[in-house]
Amino acid sequence: MGLLNEIDAEILNLFYLYYEHQDVEIRKDIFKKITEKIPFGMNPYYFIELIDDSLIRLQLRSQIGSELNIAKIIYDFKLYMEEPNNLMKGSYLVSRLSDSIFINYEDYKKKYFLLVEEFLKTYPDFIEIDIEEQYSKIIDFLYCYKGFQGNFDDYHNPENSFITKVFETKKGIPVSLSVLTLLFYEVLKKIVESKYNKKLNFKIQPVNLPGHFLLLFSSSKLTTYFDPFHFGNKITYSDCYKHLLKLGYHQNPESYHNPPIPKIIARMLHNLYNIYSRRNETKKEKTIESLLKILNNLVQVEDKNNSI
Repeated sequence: MGLLNEIDAEILNLFYLYYEHQDVEIRKDIFKKITEKIPFGMNPYYFIELIDDSLIRLQLRSQIGSELNIAKIIYDFKLYMEEPNNLMKGSYLVSRLSDSIFINYEDYKKKYFLLVEEFLKTYPDFIEIDIEEQYSKIIDFLYCYKGFQGNFDDYHNPENSFITKVFETKKGIPVSLSVLTLLFYEVLKKIVESKYNKKLNFKIQPVNLPGHFLLLFSSSKLTTYFDPFHFGNKITYSDCYKHLLKLGYHQNPESYHNPPIPKIIARMLHNLYNIYSRRNETKKEKTIESLLKILNNLVQVEDKNNSI
Protein backbone atom coordinates (compact mmCIF):
# COMPACT_ATOMS: atom_id res chain seq x y z
CA MET A 1 0.00 0.00 0.00
CA GLY A 2 1.38 3.41 -0.93
CA LEU A 3 1.19 6.66 0.99
CA LEU A 4 -2.27 7.46 2.33
CA ASN A 5 -3.78 10.86 2.92
CA GLU A 6 -4.93 11.74 6.41
CA ILE A 7 -8.59 10.87 5.86
CA ASP A 8 -7.81 7.51 4.22
CA ALA A 9 -5.47 6.61 7.10
CA GLU A 10 -8.12 7.55 9.67
CA ILE A 11 -10.74 5.42 7.92
CA LEU A 12 -8.39 2.44 7.69
CA ASN A 13 -7.62 2.76 11.40
CA LEU A 14 -11.34 2.55 12.11
CA PHE A 15 -11.56 -0.63 10.03
CA TYR A 16 -8.69 -2.15 12.00
CA LEU A 17 -10.40 -1.18 15.26
CA TYR A 18 -13.61 -2.81 14.08
CA TYR A 19 -11.70 -5.99 13.26
CA GLU A 20 -9.91 -6.07 16.62
CA HIS A 21 -12.96 -5.47 18.85
CA GLN A 22 -15.51 -8.22 19.42
CA ASP A 23 -17.87 -6.24 21.64
CA VAL A 24 -21.13 -5.69 19.71
CA GLU A 25 -21.80 -2.18 21.04
CA ILE A 26 -18.27 -1.01 20.35
CA ARG A 27 -18.50 -2.40 16.84
CA LYS A 28 -21.81 -0.57 16.27
CA ASP A 29 -20.17 2.69 17.31
CA ILE A 30 -17.16 2.10 15.03
CA PHE A 31 -19.49 1.11 12.15
CA LYS A 32 -21.34 4.43 12.55
CA LYS A 33 -18.08 6.39 12.62
CA ILE A 34 -16.85 4.68 9.44
CA THR A 35 -20.12 5.53 7.67
CA GLU A 36 -19.83 9.18 8.66
CA LYS A 37 -16.10 9.48 7.97
CA ILE A 38 -16.04 8.06 4.43
CA PRO A 39 -16.32 10.99 1.98
CA PHE A 40 -19.66 11.62 0.27
CA GLY A 41 -20.44 9.17 -2.52
CA MET A 42 -17.53 6.80 -1.94
CA ASN A 43 -17.95 3.04 -1.71
CA PRO A 44 -16.65 1.53 1.58
CA TYR A 45 -15.24 -1.40 -0.39
CA TYR A 46 -12.70 1.04 -1.85
CA PHE A 47 -11.16 1.47 1.61
CA ILE A 48 -11.39 -2.22 2.48
CA GLU A 49 -9.33 -2.94 -0.64
CA LEU A 50 -6.60 -0.62 0.70
CA ILE A 51 -5.96 -2.92 3.68
CA ASP A 52 -2.62 -4.72 3.35
CA ASP A 53 -3.44 -7.81 5.39
CA SER A 54 -5.31 -10.18 3.06
CA LEU A 55 -6.97 -12.08 5.93
CA ILE A 56 -8.34 -8.90 7.54
CA ARG A 57 -9.39 -7.64 4.13
CA LEU A 58 -11.27 -10.87 3.37
CA GLN A 59 -13.00 -10.96 6.75
CA LEU A 60 -14.08 -7.32 6.59
CA ARG A 61 -15.46 -7.88 3.09
CA SER A 62 -17.59 -10.78 4.28
CA GLN A 63 -18.51 -9.41 7.73
CA ILE A 64 -19.55 -5.84 7.00
CA GLY A 65 -18.80 -4.97 3.36
CA SER A 66 -22.31 -5.24 1.97
CA GLU A 67 -24.07 -3.92 5.08
CA LEU A 68 -21.71 -0.96 5.33
CA ASN A 69 -22.12 -0.10 1.66
CA ILE A 70 -25.92 0.00 2.01
CA ALA A 71 -25.64 2.08 5.20
CA LYS A 72 -23.33 4.52 3.42
CA ILE A 73 -25.69 4.91 0.44
CA ILE A 74 -28.60 5.66 2.80
CA TYR A 75 -26.49 8.02 4.91
CA ASP A 76 -25.37 9.95 1.81
CA PHE A 77 -28.92 10.05 0.50
CA LYS A 78 -30.03 11.74 3.71
CA LEU A 79 -27.23 14.28 3.23
CA TYR A 80 -28.44 14.87 -0.31
CA MET A 81 -31.90 15.69 1.10
CA GLU A 82 -30.36 18.85 2.56
CA GLU A 83 -30.09 20.16 -1.03
CA PRO A 84 -32.65 18.05 -2.93
CA ASN A 85 -32.58 20.23 -6.05
CA ASN A 86 -28.98 19.23 -6.72
CA LEU A 87 -29.51 16.96 -9.73
CA MET A 88 -25.78 16.25 -9.96
CA LYS A 89 -25.70 14.72 -6.47
CA GLY A 90 -29.00 12.92 -6.75
CA SER A 91 -28.19 11.28 -10.08
CA TYR A 92 -24.74 10.26 -8.85
CA LEU A 93 -26.24 8.55 -5.80
CA VAL A 94 -28.43 6.46 -8.11
CA SER A 95 -25.17 5.22 -9.66
CA ARG A 96 -23.98 4.20 -6.19
CA LEU A 97 -26.48 1.36 -6.41
CA SER A 98 -24.23 -0.20 -9.05
CA ASP A 99 -21.53 -2.73 -8.19
CA SER A 100 -18.74 -0.28 -9.10
CA ILE A 101 -16.22 0.18 -6.30
CA PHE A 102 -14.04 2.91 -7.74
CA ILE A 103 -16.55 5.58 -8.80
CA ASN A 104 -16.58 8.85 -6.87
CA TYR A 105 -18.60 12.03 -6.94
CA GLU A 106 -15.77 14.40 -7.87
CA ASP A 107 -14.88 12.31 -10.94
CA TYR A 108 -18.56 12.23 -11.91
CA LYS A 109 -18.79 16.05 -11.81
CA LYS A 110 -15.52 16.37 -13.70
CA LYS A 111 -16.89 14.26 -16.59
CA TYR A 112 -19.51 16.93 -17.34
CA PHE A 113 -16.99 19.76 -17.29
CA LEU A 114 -14.69 17.81 -19.62
CA LEU A 115 -17.65 17.06 -21.90
CA VAL A 116 -18.59 20.74 -22.10
CA GLU A 117 -14.99 21.81 -22.67
CA GLU A 118 -14.74 19.31 -25.53
CA PHE A 119 -18.03 20.65 -26.94
CA LEU A 120 -16.81 24.26 -26.91
CA LYS A 121 -13.52 23.26 -28.55
CA THR A 122 -15.43 21.33 -31.21
CA TYR A 123 -17.69 24.34 -31.87
CA PRO A 124 -15.60 27.41 -30.97
CA ASP A 125 -18.19 29.77 -32.51
CA PHE A 126 -21.06 28.30 -30.48
CA ILE A 127 -21.63 31.50 -28.49
CA GLU A 128 -21.96 33.58 -31.65
CA ILE A 129 -24.27 31.45 -33.81
CA ASP A 130 -28.05 31.74 -33.76
CA ILE A 131 -30.26 29.66 -31.48
CA GLU A 132 -31.44 27.18 -34.14
CA GLU A 133 -27.80 26.37 -34.89
CA GLN A 134 -26.97 26.15 -31.18
CA TYR A 135 -29.73 23.59 -30.77
CA SER A 136 -28.43 21.59 -33.75
CA LYS A 137 -24.85 21.65 -32.43
CA ILE A 138 -25.92 20.28 -29.03
CA ILE A 139 -27.92 17.48 -30.67
CA ASP A 140 -25.12 16.63 -33.11
CA PHE A 141 -22.45 16.62 -30.42
CA LEU A 142 -24.22 14.53 -27.79
CA TYR A 143 -26.10 12.03 -29.93
CA CYS A 144 -23.98 11.77 -33.09
CA TYR A 145 -20.39 12.78 -32.31
CA LYS A 146 -20.36 11.39 -28.75
CA GLY A 147 -22.84 8.65 -29.59
CA PHE A 148 -25.16 8.74 -26.58
CA GLN A 149 -28.27 6.74 -27.45
CA GLY A 150 -30.95 4.43 -26.15
CA ASN A 151 -30.04 0.86 -25.35
CA PHE A 152 -32.56 -0.73 -27.68
CA ASP A 153 -31.08 -4.24 -27.39
CA ASP A 154 -30.86 -4.47 -23.60
CA TYR A 155 -33.34 -1.92 -22.29
CA HIS A 156 -33.84 -3.51 -18.85
CA ASN A 157 -30.17 -3.78 -17.97
CA PRO A 158 -29.75 -1.84 -14.68
CA GLU A 159 -26.53 -0.31 -16.02
CA ASN A 160 -28.70 1.88 -18.26
CA SER A 161 -29.80 3.76 -15.13
CA PHE A 162 -26.30 4.40 -13.80
CA ILE A 163 -25.01 7.51 -15.52
CA THR A 164 -21.45 6.70 -14.41
CA LYS A 165 -21.86 3.62 -16.62
CA VAL A 166 -23.70 5.47 -19.41
CA PHE A 167 -20.59 7.63 -19.83
CA GLU A 168 -18.69 4.41 -20.64
CA THR A 169 -21.22 2.50 -22.74
CA LYS A 170 -22.92 5.55 -24.34
CA LYS A 171 -26.22 3.70 -23.87
CA GLY A 172 -29.06 4.38 -21.47
CA ILE A 173 -32.79 4.73 -20.99
CA PRO A 174 -34.84 7.90 -21.57
CA VAL A 175 -34.50 9.31 -18.05
CA SER A 176 -30.77 8.64 -17.62
CA LEU A 177 -29.93 10.10 -21.05
CA SER A 178 -32.16 13.09 -20.30
CA VAL A 179 -30.48 13.71 -16.95
CA LEU A 180 -27.05 13.50 -18.58
CA THR A 181 -28.22 16.11 -21.13
CA LEU A 182 -29.71 18.35 -18.43
CA LEU A 183 -26.46 18.31 -16.48
CA PHE A 184 -24.49 18.99 -19.66
CA TYR A 185 -26.71 22.03 -20.18
CA GLU A 186 -26.30 23.23 -16.57
CA VAL A 187 -22.51 23.01 -16.79
CA LEU A 188 -22.51 24.63 -20.24
CA LYS A 189 -24.52 27.52 -18.80
CA LYS A 190 -22.03 27.97 -15.93
CA ILE A 191 -18.97 27.89 -18.19
CA VAL A 192 -20.46 30.32 -20.72
CA GLU A 193 -21.30 32.74 -17.91
CA SER A 194 -17.94 32.45 -16.12
CA LYS A 195 -15.62 32.20 -19.13
CA TYR A 196 -17.39 34.38 -21.71
CA ASN A 197 -19.48 36.59 -19.42
CA LYS A 198 -22.55 35.77 -21.47
CA LYS A 199 -25.87 34.05 -20.85
CA LEU A 200 -27.44 31.31 -22.95
CA ASN A 201 -30.65 32.50 -24.57
CA PHE A 202 -32.34 29.13 -24.33
CA LYS A 203 -33.37 26.61 -21.71
CA ILE A 204 -33.38 22.82 -21.63
CA GLN A 205 -35.96 21.47 -19.22
CA PRO A 206 -37.17 18.01 -18.18
CA VAL A 207 -40.55 16.68 -19.27
CA ASN A 208 -41.70 13.84 -17.00
CA LEU A 209 -44.17 12.20 -19.39
CA PRO A 210 -45.59 8.87 -18.21
CA GLY A 211 -43.96 6.07 -20.17
CA HIS A 212 -41.23 8.18 -21.77
CA PHE A 213 -39.05 10.93 -20.33
CA LEU A 214 -38.33 13.80 -22.74
CA LEU A 215 -36.65 17.21 -22.81
CA LEU A 216 -37.89 20.61 -23.91
CA PHE A 217 -35.64 23.11 -25.69
CA SER A 218 -37.20 26.56 -25.39
CA SER A 219 -36.23 30.02 -26.60
CA SER A 220 -37.80 33.05 -28.25
CA LYS A 221 -36.99 31.63 -31.71
CA LEU A 222 -37.28 27.86 -31.27
CA THR A 223 -39.29 25.65 -28.93
CA THR A 224 -39.36 21.90 -29.39
CA TYR A 225 -39.49 18.66 -27.47
CA PHE A 226 -36.67 16.24 -28.18
CA ASP A 227 -35.88 12.65 -27.28
CA PRO A 228 -32.36 11.73 -26.08
CA PHE A 229 -33.27 8.04 -26.27
CA HIS A 230 -33.87 8.30 -30.02
CA PHE A 231 -30.72 10.25 -31.01
CA GLY A 232 -32.21 13.61 -29.98
CA ASN A 233 -35.07 13.43 -32.48
CA LYS A 234 -37.59 16.28 -32.39
CA ILE A 235 -40.99 15.42 -30.93
CA THR A 236 -44.05 17.57 -31.65
CA TYR A 237 -46.58 18.80 -29.09
CA SER A 238 -49.17 16.70 -30.92
CA ASP A 239 -47.00 13.59 -30.53
CA CYS A 240 -46.80 14.18 -26.78
CA TYR A 241 -50.54 14.72 -26.49
CA LYS A 242 -51.32 11.55 -28.45
CA HIS A 243 -48.85 9.60 -26.30
CA LEU A 244 -50.67 10.72 -23.16
CA LEU A 245 -54.10 9.85 -24.58
CA LYS A 246 -52.84 6.42 -25.61
CA LEU A 247 -51.82 5.74 -22.00
CA GLY A 248 -55.14 7.01 -20.66
CA TYR A 249 -53.99 10.43 -19.43
CA HIS A 250 -56.04 13.52 -20.26
CA GLN A 251 -53.70 16.27 -19.04
CA ASN A 252 -51.84 18.52 -21.45
CA PRO A 253 -48.09 17.90 -21.92
CA GLU A 254 -47.42 21.15 -20.01
CA SER A 255 -48.59 19.40 -16.85
CA TYR A 256 -45.41 17.33 -16.95
CA HIS A 257 -42.95 20.15 -17.65
CA ASN A 258 -40.12 20.85 -15.24
CA PRO A 259 -40.91 18.38 -12.43
CA PRO A 260 -39.19 18.77 -9.05
CA ILE A 261 -35.71 17.22 -9.06
CA PRO A 262 -36.67 14.66 -6.36
CA LYS A 263 -39.38 13.40 -8.71
CA ILE A 264 -36.77 12.75 -11.38
CA ILE A 265 -34.58 10.87 -8.89
CA ALA A 266 -37.63 8.91 -7.72
CA ARG A 267 -38.37 7.92 -11.32
CA MET A 268 -34.81 6.64 -11.75
CA LEU A 269 -35.12 4.66 -8.52
CA HIS A 270 -38.50 3.20 -9.48
CA ASN A 271 -37.03 1.98 -12.78
CA LEU A 272 -34.29 0.16 -10.88
CA TYR A 273 -36.72 -1.18 -8.30
CA ASN A 274 -38.83 -2.77 -11.03
CA ILE A 275 -35.75 -4.35 -12.62
CA TYR A 276 -34.46 -5.78 -9.34
CA SER A 277 -37.95 -6.97 -8.41
CA ARG A 278 -38.15 -8.98 -11.65
CA ARG A 279 -34.72 -10.42 -10.89
CA ASN A 280 -35.61 -11.27 -7.28
CA GLU A 281 -32.66 -9.22 -6.01
CA THR A 282 -34.26 -8.61 -2.62
CA LYS A 283 -31.38 -6.76 -0.96
CA LYS A 284 -31.27 -4.14 -3.70
CA GLU A 285 -35.06 -3.85 -3.67
CA LYS A 286 -35.02 -3.10 0.06
CA THR A 287 -32.24 -0.54 -0.31
CA ILE A 288 -34.23 1.31 -2.97
CA GLU A 289 -37.36 1.12 -0.80
CA SER A 290 -35.39 2.87 1.96
CA LEU A 291 -34.29 5.62 -0.45
CA LEU A 292 -37.81 6.09 -1.79
CA LYS A 293 -39.15 6.47 1.76
CA ILE A 294 -36.62 9.24 2.36
CA LEU A 295 -37.76 10.94 -0.87
CA ASN A 296 -41.46 10.35 -0.36
CA ASN A 297 -42.40 13.12 2.07
CA LEU A 298 -40.30 15.69 0.23
CA VAL A 299 -41.84 14.83 -3.16
CA GLN A 300 -45.35 15.06 -1.66
CA VAL A 301 -44.60 18.51 -0.20
CA GLU A 302 -43.11 19.75 -3.49
CA ASP A 303 -46.05 18.29 -5.41
CA LYS A 304 -48.42 20.51 -3.38
CA ASN A 305 -46.23 23.56 -3.81
CA ASN A 306 -45.80 23.06 -7.57
CA SER A 307 -49.28 21.69 -8.40
CA ILE A 308 -47.75 18.67 -10.15
